[in-house]
Amino acid sequence: MADLTQARLFEVLFYNSRSGLFYWNLRTRTDLNGKVAGKINPNGYRQIKVDQRYYYAHRLAFLYMTGRWPTDQIDHKNRIKDDNRWDNLREATPAQNSQNAYKKKVGVSGHRWVYPRPEGGFAVFVKDHGHQVYLGTFGNKKEAINVAMCAIKQRHGSFAALEESD
Repeated sequence: MADLTQARLFEVLFYNSRSGLFYWNLRTRTDLNGKVAGKINPNGYRQIKVDQRYYYAHRLAFLYMTGRWPTDQIDHKNRIKDDNRWDNLREATPAQNSQNAYKKKVGVSGHRWVYPRPEGGFAVFVKDHGHQVYLGTFGNKKEAINVAMCAIKQRHGSFAALEESD
């Protein structure tokens, strides 16, 4: 089965880029016209069934706005999986997308990348292209967190997922 085209998408759905919602625009099912399309799946993403195939709404938004399917993945800048406003979406590689993901485990210090040392102080380790890089040991936690956050911003730019410092 061929992928959905932008022309076909225009026939069946209207995308409101400000709200991030799709609305049905069907000639054959007038009972659906104007209603919000799709449902939130168990993983928190909105899916829409078009021509007997399910699509993620964020990927449909990309097709709708650009005329092409994304090369890799679509990242939700604010990390809200069903917030498909156009200004909240961006094309991303898998590595970039993973940088903007919620991290469940933040370590003993309460912050990723910062680890208390038995002899005192806090060590900073960040990942760079899959390898752990040691950035040093610092006298207090706040200084270590600041160093870690600067390094993450430098390495990952706008895709960096940063915690609030305490």
